Amino acid sequence: MTEKQEAKIIGDKVRELRVKNNLTQEKLSEKLGIDNRCLSRIETGKNLPSFKVARKLSELFNFDFYSLINDTPIDKINAPDEFVIQSTKIINSACDNNEKEYYLEMLKFAQKSYKTFSKKDKI
Repeated sequence: MTEKQEAKIIGDKVRELRVKNNLTQEKLSEKLGIDNRCLSRIETGKNLPSFKVARKLSELFNFDFYSLINDTPIDKINAPDEFVIQSTKIINSACDNNEKEYYLEMLKFAQKSYKTFSKKDKI
């Protein structure tokens, strides 16, 4: 696969994630700390995202960084499970701001750890 083909595949995934999460290019580029034109060039496959941008995308959309650059279908990249959704709702409704931040960080850590260990089990 050529770099141009890879850029197109990655760009398509970035655009799908943005649209799936109801974000405009302007909002996503703001969250990523890049210019709208830069995001547009990534989405159209004209440019590859920098490592920093790719890492921010994975953090923002809660997926494994390598899913962006491999053959993982978009519907498998960002598929939060019901436990995470329900836990987040409970944390947001039952905790004060200090507690929310702590428990949400712990939930993110647990989710990332689960993904890491479940991948190792499949190898």
